[in-house]
Amino acid sequence: MTERVEPLYKLDDVLQRIWRAAPVLISIKNVQGEILAASDHFDQLELPPRSQWLGKSIKELFAPAIAQRIAGYDQQALAQQRPISFIEEWKTKQGKHETYRAVSFPLITSEEKAVCTIAVSRHGAHSSSNDELPAVLSALVEGVLKIELDGAVSLSNTAARELLQLPETSQQNWLPDWHVVDEEGKRLSAIEFLQALQAFATRDETHKVVRFCADSNASKWLMAQAQPLYRDNEKKPYATVASLVPIDQLKKAEHELAIYADLLERTSEAIIVYNAERRIIKVNRAFSKLTGYSADDVVGAGPEVFRTPINSPERYQQIDAALTVDGCWQGEVERSRRDGSSFTAWLTCNRIEDGHGELSHFISIFSDISEIKHQQRTLDYLAHHDSLTGLPNRNLLFDRIDHAINVATRKNGIHALLFIDLDHFKEINDSAGHGTGDKVLIEAARRMQLCTRKQDTLARLGGDEFMLFMEGVTSKEEVSVVANRLLNVISAPYQIEHKEFFISASIGISYFPEDGNDVEALLTYADIAMYQAKSSGRNRLSWYNRRLSEELSERVSLERALHRALGHDELFVVYQPQIDVLSGQIIGAEALLRWQHPERGLVSPALFIPIAEKTGLINAIGDWVLDQVCRQIAEWDQQGLNVPLVAVNVSAQQLGSEQFADRVLAHLIHHQLSSERLELELTESVLMCLDDANACMRRFADAGIRLAIDDFGTGFSSLAYLRALPVQRLKIDRSFLMEVPGNRNDESIVRAVIGLAHNLNIDVIAEGVETELQQQFLHQNHCYAVQGYLHGKPIKANDFAAYLRRTSPSENRLLR
Repeated sequence: MTERVEPLYKLDDVLQRIWRAAPVLISIKNVQGEILAASDHFDQLELPPRSQWLGKSIKELFAPAIAQRIAGYDQQALAQQRPISFIEEWKTKQGKHETYRAVSFPLITSEEKAVCTIAVSRHGAHSSSNDELPAVLSALVEGVLKIELDGAVSLSNTAARELLQLPETSQQNWLPDWHVVDEEGKRLSAIEFLQALQAFATRDETHKVVRFCADSNASKWLMAQAQPLYRDNEKKPYATVASLVPIDQLKKAEHELAIYADLLERTSEAIIVYNAERRIIKVNRAFSKLTGYSADDVVGAGPEVFRTPINSPERYQQIDAALTVDGCWQGEVERSRRDGSSFTAWLTCNRIEDGHGELSHFISIFSDISEIKHQQRTLDYLAHHDSLTGLPNRNLLFDRIDHAINVATRKNGIHALLFIDLDHFKEINDSAGHGTGDKVLIEAARRMQLCTRKQDTLARLGGDEFMLFMEGVTSKEEVSVVANRLLNVISAPYQIEHKEFFISASIGISYFPEDGNDVEALLTYADIAMYQAKSSGRNRLSWYNRRLSEELSERVSLERALHRALGHDELFVVYQPQIDVLSGQIIGAEALLRWQHPERGLVSPALFIPIAEKTGLINAIGDWVLDQVCRQIAEWDQQGLNVPLVAVNVSAQQLGSEQFADRVLAHLIHHQLSSERLELELTESVLMCLDDANACMRRFADAGIRLAIDDFGTGFSSLAYLRALPVQRLKIDRSFLMEVPGNRNDESIVRAVIGLAHNLNIDVIAEGVETELQQQFLHQNHCYAVQGYLHGKPIKANDFAAYLRRTSPSENRLLR
């Protein structure tokens, strides 16, 4: 700011206006007599072209005698440090000789010394400069005052009178009715201000800034300069001349820059400002705190000071290209600290241009996202690996199978999928406890890994179920060798805490492409073969064959039955309460779909929901569920029963339908419900498989419908979609709570999910809460919303209403 204001303090603009508007000669010379600047009025004299003498000695401008006299006056002004008056005669281009009254006065700056000479034409030897002086003063936009020794204003121009509200003629003892306040807050009356200017003129100060205040309470900022006036050969000034410049816009800009500077320092993100040559000119406190570099360490340096070998040269080329083409870039980079360590930063770079479209600055803003990246890696690992054994889980296994099938389709490869189920494992859990059972599982997984090849994937599906995907096998005999080796190592005794345990395994095998050409088919046929091995006596392997497809026929039968279930009132909705453990209040309910088959009885949703999705029935069934839920909420409202919101599960097919959002909003309008009464639950796999999920979810969010991620942590957990999508709630999957408290890995997962939700300002709820210990653990870790058998099983709408009627608001606890 000081650098920007200093030119105004020097009154460069004032001089420029004088040179353009005033009929006077003004020149500035250095101590060697070289002419540094000259006013436009010199063009009226009979002189050589300006290009021949500007920048050269005055000897190039005037005759030797005149030049010598002027040089003498200049040297006298410098030596005595006061103005020196003299009279000279010069010839104009019209051939007339005009007499000029001139004054040379010293100019002393922090850098150099110079002399300024101002000459006013007297229009002949007997004319007076006073004739033109009023015209000169009136032409100035800056205010000019002449202050006598007694403090009276004896001369003022139009600009000064307008600035200070002076009358047309100033009187000897006239006392104006206004005051000023200086930058230190000191108040001065008009007379005190004028006296201060007189005293100020005798000191070695260059300017003073004050705020002028009038009767109308209006105020304006002024910058005042003062200069003593001397008569020839007198050392004591006889008066003071002062100039006043309005600087309201400058003070406003100064104030705004102070605000921006304060924001720059207070922001928590590191900021670097580069000049057009990419040299650092400014950093903020957050930068120093994050990197360990002080401003003195880096000002003047280039961006290479932060570059690390971790970032490829291509990355920097990409950033430079984006700044050139788009003017901005953002993304992840590695940044270095002063101590040599590095961290992952989210960097935003912007190219700043001036008002003419020319490059002015670059600004880099970045923050440390190392912890977020660590959490993301942790969640990603947990999402793709079994927390107990460390083996890949179902998601990672299926990804690898999909990839291998795609490659094999092009190269005619052959693969095998082994479904491994441990025999009699439940007996160990029941007799020795889950802790011992976990150790048996860990040891069994270790043994099985020793039997696999480098390119194979051994995964734990859950419980005592494992899968081995053998990629690129040469024959069924090769697969049989590995499968029999697995049977042998699994059936060997287990020494756990000085006790011996025995288990075996049943293995079912499907073959690609002979038995199936996709993951679902291979899994289904391996599962069928595994059950064949179990039914044949366990501790053996079984290959899938077409005769084992009765179960597949059963599935086809279920598909046909599901087609008619919707039209025959076989489907119904049950509701499970969601509780706030702090208040005991019901904060909502989850709507769950059930199927009462006339012959089979209750059919598991895990069985018929995949069938509905595969056949496309899920859209019609899902629409029916939404209508039922909205209708039920409205009925409860009419009965005076308050259920704040109801959560409904949504499938990928529903979310991918163009009409889905319209249908949801139509149901709310039809039943006259506000949008916040409905929450849509989506699994992570749904989000990952839909490219346009974002637009649909944004529409729901704009309408006020809440969105939740169901079974969080079991799918493709990613901070990317949590940052990009308008999610209001995460739902901790029941699988992470089954062994909590007690299982340290599961406890860590639950804490990580809760912490992530809080950090992202997202609500979190845990499902599958069955014990008081689980609820206490959640409460201690700041998860206060729960759902599970501890508070009630899913029940029909009438039973839910009956419960609400008999339960007081302070004791909303359902039957277990």
